[in-house]
Amino acid sequence: MDFFYFLRDDFRQLEQRIKDTQTKIEESLKEMGENAQQDANVWHDNFGFEDAQRQAEMWSNQLRELVDMKNRAKIVDPYPKTDRAFIGRTITVQDVVTKEEQKFRIGSFLVLDENSGSVSYTAPLAKIFVGAKVGEIKRGEIAGEDKLFELLKIE
Repeated sequence: MDFFYFLRDDFRQLEQRIKDTQTKIEESLKEMGENAQQDANVWHDNFGFEDAQRQAEMWSNQLRELVDMKNRAKIVDPYPKTDRAFIGRTITVQDVVTKEEQKFRIGSFLVLDENSGSVSYTAPLAKIFVGAKVGEIKRGEIAGEDKLFELLKIE
């Protein structure tokens, strides 16, 4: 069984996303019921019913994925001061060719807060630095391009 690693805050956000998704399913089912009652004689041409049914199916699929993720989640705490890049640590990297710097936090499997400055540890850029030390140069494919990056700082 593969695990999905989550920082505590991200795990709480996953739990909230599950609750929100359950609410959306309930709303879709309620809408299906309302539309079925309104147009009971023409159920086969009832756009409102069919749309609500599609929405309920979509949200149900998403709920299954989220619950599976939660069931396979391992909560991790950021490593205490270490000289290596791991989940929960903020790193600064520099493109060796363009000298462009990027700073981001290596985040959980699923980063739900887009404004957190975190990048999932499974994302190509973060993935190449997990376990790396300051000064290491890493090669990786980013957006279809072969790139070289240097790890400048770990916080």
